[in-house]
Amino acid sequence: MDEYSTIVGYNAPGVITGKPLPLGGSRGREDATARGGIYATREAAKVLGLDLNGATAAIQGYGNAGQHAHRLGVELLGLKVVAVSDSQGGVYNPRGLDFAALSAWKREHGTVVGFPGADTLTNEELLELPVTVLFPAALENQITAENAPRIRARIVAELANGPTTPEADHILHENGVYVIPDFLCNAGGVTVSYFEMVQNAYGYYWSEAEVHQRLDEKMTAAFHAVHETARRYRVHNRLGAYIVAIERTISPTSGSHLHPLEGGTMAVERSVEVSYSAFYSPSPEAVRKGLQAWHAALAQFDKAARILEASGHPLKKGLIEFLRRPKRELIVNFPVQMDDGSIQMFTGYRVHHNAVRGPTKGGIRYHPDVTLEEVRALAMWMTWKCALVNIPYGGAKGGVAVDPMKLSPRELERLTRRYATEISLLMHPGGDVPAPDVGTNPQIMAWIMDTYSMHTGFAQPAVVTGKPVEIGGTVGRVEATGRGVMMVVAEALKVNRIPIEQATIAIQGFGNVGSHAALTAYQMGAKVVAVSDLHGGIYNPKGLNIPRLVEHVGQHRTVIGFPEAEPITNAELLTLKVDVLIPAALENQITAENAPLIQARILAEGANGPTTPEADEILLEKGVFIVPDILCNAGGVIASYFEWVQDLQSFFWTEEEINQRMERILQRAFYEVLAKEEELRRYGLKPGDYRTAAQALAIWRVAQATLIRGIYP
Repeated sequence: MDEYSTIVGYNAPGVITGKPLPLGGSRGREDATARGGIYATREAAKVLGLDLNGATAAIQGYGNAGQHAHRLGVELLGLKVVAVSDSQGGVYNPRGLDFAALSAWKREHGTVVGFPGADTLTNEELLELPVTVLFPAALENQITAENAPRIRARIVAELANGPTTPEADHILHENGVYVIPDFLCNAGGVTVSYFEMVQNAYGYYWSEAEVHQRLDEKMTAAFHAVHETARRYRVHNRLGAYIVAIERTISPTSGSHLHPLEGGTMAVERSVEVSYSAFYSPSPEAVRKGLQAWHAALAQFDKAARILEASGHPLKKGLIEFLRRPKRELIVNFPVQMDDGSIQMFTGYRVHHNAVRGPTKGGIRYHPDVTLEEVRALAMWMTWKCALVNIPYGGAKGGVAVDPMKLSPRELERLTRRYATEISLLMHPGGDVPAPDVGTNPQIMAWIMDTYSMHTGFAQPAVVTGKPVEIGGTVGRVEATGRGVMMVVAEALKVNRIPIEQATIAIQGFGNVGSHAALTAYQMGAKVVAVSDLHGGIYNPKGLNIPRLVEHVGQHRTVIGFPEAEPITNAELLTLKVDVLIPAALENQITAENAPLIQARILAEGANGPTTPEADEILLEKGVFIVPDILCNAGGVIASYFEWVQDLQSFFWTEEEINQRMERILQRAFYEVLAKEEELRRYGLKPGDYRTAAQALAIWRVAQATLIRGIYP
């Protein structure tokens, strides 16, 4: 609270709750979680017709909630607490455990174990005691399908979060155990936090008696709403609590309510399952690919860090971990109304890897296989890419797990605007500037820019790049990544003494990057003999007429069926005997399995992370000249940087100026990488390992910027 107040320049007690009383904390906050649970337990006993005075109770977990439940259970309900436990074990006395003596023992010894006059028992044994009330107040998943049949308590009052598994829930319900679910039973804490916020807002503070009275009213009303709903639907209390919560969540916005469903229990459970299944669950293959990309990014970083140390430039202790980890990661689950009136849930991400050198920069991709791990890897690569070409950005990436081809234009716009709103707390022209990536385009960037501008009240063209020229985009941005690939390829051909007019090129991927790389190569006089997309590929050893192929793709949305070529698979394309292979699709295309079959002399990575670390080693041994992704496809972020600069100064350049400046930056970076590779050979770097040389150069620049800025505070 003090840190925030110092930053904003005024006292702001309402920014956080659970504060000490002198700083605006609420009376009654310390025991609020337990007190709320005790009030709920009292109401449960009433509806069950139980007299709790002298009834037995057991408490698993003797931290804040457990200790206060012991004290308040005795004081308010007359309970006899016969057993308690903590992480070390438990104690049991059928005559009851004295709260004052036991809590003092706990403070002195750090555990309840060894308390005089009590027998020892395990946590498992405590759960199965024949008591009236069982308070699980420790961790998740304590009552499971294995031990639920042995639970003999009449009431299970969940002071912990998630102590009962779904399978155990059904067993307890069938056995007549009355469960007070966690987000009802332990809601006293958040309720009094709400009271604290209200008191902070108005600067008027309640007495402890007022807090207790209001908490009692809230907990009693909530308990009976859940109990009555569960009885009405003939379901257990947890489902009843969910139904109450869902009704209260959707009613203010839609005006609709859940009504009793035909079919009773099973109908309600099916309804809830439909709601849960709407959340994104990535396929095992998507998870595998995402993890593979992230592990590849880490392996490349670690290799570069080792060579830096060998060259006498070790990274400062702790700095390696700082650079390996993302600065922040945002996951958003959001609804989109479809054209048929239904609501569909989508999952999106935005990851900032590093912001030391400037605002974070990175594209947004729409693809069914987007995962957090993939986005994390792409954000890390963006950090090194920006540092390598020496533009003042850090690395970021974003994405939504969706197939944009399956959405109508209106659905795509609604999804984009909602996703932009969800991540807008991170976006800012001086903080985080998104751009297009796989599955997104200038129109999508326009919707993002417009959404952000509507929220701020004025046009904010610099908040996103890759926009249409009409609203602050730059000329040459659409072509920039593919054109930049060929600018770098041209230099690689020179180094390898291959005249560009005699060069043969194969390109995997014919989206934005691949198609513009092909067009640029065609204009430069090179022979593009093969291209592919997700449907397959085409091959003509005499060279493809790229302008006519672009027209074909515009009509048919695939390269397949182009009349001047024969069909070829993506796998076959990768192994063609060509001078230059440009993987311009997705990650992990060249692996340990197919790397031995690669026949290209130059591998120019138009995509991010197309080559696995294992494949890297194989290609190095084969003598393949690898132009790494963070150099090869940097034309896109360079042009994005130019767009951002032009938006900030409201002064725009010609396409000739854009291309000239981009070519200078890429050429300089290319030869800096070659020089770094030659320097690091003396310290054990394998000849031709331009990826590690590029990463070492970029990592060192980010590390130096970090040390110059210093570690805050």
